[in-house]
Amino acid sequence: TLYGISRFDGYTFRNYRTLPGDYSPLSHNRFLNIREDAAGYLWITSYDNRLYRFDRHNETFTDVPGSIAGFAGQEYKVGRFLSSSRADTWIDIAGHGLILSSTPDAQGNTRIVNYIGNPNIGRQIELIFEDSTGRIFVVSEVGLTLFVADAASTDGYKASLISRQKGITAVAEAAGKVY
Repeated sequence: TLYGISRFDGYTFRNYRTLPGDYSPLSHNRFLNIREDAAGYLWITSYDNRLYRFDRHNETFTDVPGSIAGFAGQEYKVGRFLSSSRADTWIDIAGHGLILSSTPDAQGNTRIVNYIGNPNIGRQIELIFEDSTGRIFVVSEVGLTLFVADAASTDGYKASLISRQKGITAVAEAAGKVY
């Protein structure tokens, strides 16, 4: 809504928003988009293009991109994001590049993988797509990068620049093939 997010339990509404003087990380109460990830967290974009994860159990907001060194306390804008079937969230920091936020573990710790500055991924993310097998495709000014789950990798994925083709505008899957 224009004044936070509201939860309806079948009887009453509960509103979640920032108030003057509280310690909420929210920069704005006007929200534009809300999506649930595979772990049940809500990902919410605000009017000023910031991204927050809402933990429904603890009823708390986290500014995930704002927790990254270099972005804490800074202005940033989220261009797009994808919550994958593995409950990882891929986040485009407009003009900077890509970050990956894992689902919080039992202690509430989130692993953040910062791909910003990686020459095989790029800074101008145009598209993030997941196919039915869980592969992540990222389109940027450098081309098309493929992320495949890899338990041996420190970030959980193996990244490969698979095409330097420029101008990719859409990705779709049909009959098990990616176009």
